[in-house]
Amino acid sequence: MRSSSLLLLSLLAAPAFAQVPAQGFALERLDAAPAGAGWLQNDELNLDGPLAGAASFTMGYAHLPLRVGGLGVVTHQAFGTVAAAVQWTRFRLSVDLVAPVDVSGVSGEVAGVSYTAPAVNLEQNPDAISDVRLGLEARLFGAPGAPFRFGVGVQLFVPSGARDQYVSDETLRSVARALFAGDVRWFSWAAHLGVHARPLDDGTWPQSPRGPEALAGLALGARLTQVGPGLELLLGPELSAVTAFKAALQRDTTGVEALISARLEHHLTPAVSWRVRLAGGVGLHPSFGVPAWRVVLGVELLGHE
Repeated sequence: MRSSSLLLLSLLAAPAFAQVPAQGFALERLDAAPAGAGWLQNDELNLDGPLAGAASFTMGYAHLPLRVGGLGVVTHQAFGTVAAAVQWTRFRLSVDLVAPVDVSGVSGEVAGVSYTAPAVNLEQNPDAISDVRLGLEARLFGAPGAPFRFGVGVQLFVPSGARDQYVSDETLRSVARALFAGDVRWFSWAAHLGVHARPLDDGTWPQSPRGPEALAGLALGARLTQVGPGLELLLGPELSAVTAFKAALQRDTTGVEALISARLEHHLTPAVSWRVRLAGGVGLHPSFGVPAWRVVLGVELLGHE
């Protein structure tokens, strides 16, 4: 009787022991602003006028975005992003398609836990797409070019990548933001405060998501209009921060990153212009997906009626 009871208990318990939590999540912490928004991670909120559109292509590389102990589980993370947006009066609709170019690292064991590094590249995964982002932004207060503007933005992340390759949570996610911006002569600024509705809560693995997060960002810059015929330069730092509500400001659930962002804009005609954007920086608190350092290069085309 005793042997039968032990056998029954072992059979019931076996599935529980066999259920090993899945590793991986959407690791990229660079939450780029929509096409035409102005800054790399913040929105100028210069939404006004007739129908307009913007299209962009951006390449970014992050070094060591995921370290557990001394193990670089994800050492290299390169993405290419194709984005487009349509603007009308105070509103903007946008879509971002993110393709992982190289996501790789080192597999190993830390504190008795085995970690499997991702292996994504163009040769093996030529058609891979990470989470698709759909966005809507609106300017609610303040005129374009005014010292203070206020708006709101929402984004929906539709899963399309593989969680174990650190390019997706494989769940729907969304972000809601309060947007702020302003211009005073040559000085420009922008900021945001937001909530990331992230269902994934994986406290099993260190340096993993712990559910919903608070987001914040700030950009300060100088707008130089005399750098050349038809050329305008916007140059300044951008700061971004994230922390999980469940474990606010703790080391493994908080990340802070600083970038120097430059945007060179050339007005081809009164209705058409192109931009080149370059940014680089470091993780001030390089954890939870914030890399040791990052570089970003992008090109953008804008037009309006």
